[in-house]
Amino acid sequence: MIAGLLLQVVGLSLFLFVGGWFALSVFRSKGNRNQKYYSVTTSFLFKAFLVGLFTATITIMVRSIYRCIELWGGFSGALFADHEVTFMILEPTMIIIACLLLTGLHPAWCFQGTWHDANFNFRTKKGEQLKNRDSTDTESQMTEGFQMNTVGATRN
Repeated sequence: MIAGLLLQVVGLSLFLFVGGWFALSVFRSKGNRNQKYYSVTTSFLFKAFLVGLFTATITIMVRSIYRCIELWGGFSGALFADHEVTFMILEPTMIIIACLLLTGLHPAWCFQGTWHDANFNFRTKKGEQLKNRDSTDTESQMTEGFQMNTVGATRN
């Protein structure tokens, strides 16, 4: 159990590092952004989403570190048996905070409609995914051909 919790702490630390790198990259590259998403990345909701995501990750990390320390002494250790108040603050409260933040600052709401541009297909059957992928590729090729023809280029 301790090894699993330590692995979770390492994974969350890596996520915080990569997420922080992403956030810094977004905010430092103001002139190099895709103009389609400029209004999203500069909005209050997007910034609130990033802060909420980092806060939720840190609360889950605090809970995992607490559980590592608690279980280090075994199931009969002092922290495991005698500190119910600490347990009630650092176990369910951290998860409740994380759940509220991640639910309240959901990307579908914070990304202001651009969530649908990602074209996620979560509830399709295996064969339908291949059909959707093929039709999407065909549609994008047709769109590219149309765009080339409107600019004046000819398509073979």
